[in-house]
Amino acid sequence: MRNLTRATEHFKQALKERKLRFTRQREAVVNMFLAREGHVCVDELYYTLRKRYPHIGYATVCRTIKLLQQVNLAAEVNFFGGRRRFEPAFERPHHDHFICEKCGRITEFVDPEIEKKQDLICRKYGFKGKRHLMQIFGVCRKCNK
Repeated sequence: MRNLTRATEHFKQALKERKLRFTRQREAVVNMFLAREGHVCVDELYYTLRKRYPHIGYATVCRTIKLLQQVNLAAEVNFFGGRRRFEPAFERPHHDHFICEKCGRITEFVDPEIEKKQDLICRKYGFKGKRHLMQIFGVCRKCNK
């Protein structure tokens, strides 16, 4: 919960710097998004929010997610080339994804050796990498059986 409070304070400060208000609708979007596990698309978030806040607008959800991205509280991930999905990014370590093409399961993983290799490759080519995405598509252990 402390992380959620710090993330919300970070968001409030970012809005203030942009001369935008922290409305109840934005608060609802931020709290719902940051409290969720996994990867969510705007439609899923919107329909979940509508159950509790029937007057919230789709455009409000879209604009708030865009603001969350701009202030590094949300990261966009696109697994299947269709719907854009988002995951909380505040104080979360970098990770990569396995994506099962049969059941759609998304598994996050971290491998320090892969990270080291990527750094070496960047140095070898004189490239200063800022961020990267690794997504490995295939079939998960459960579907493989």
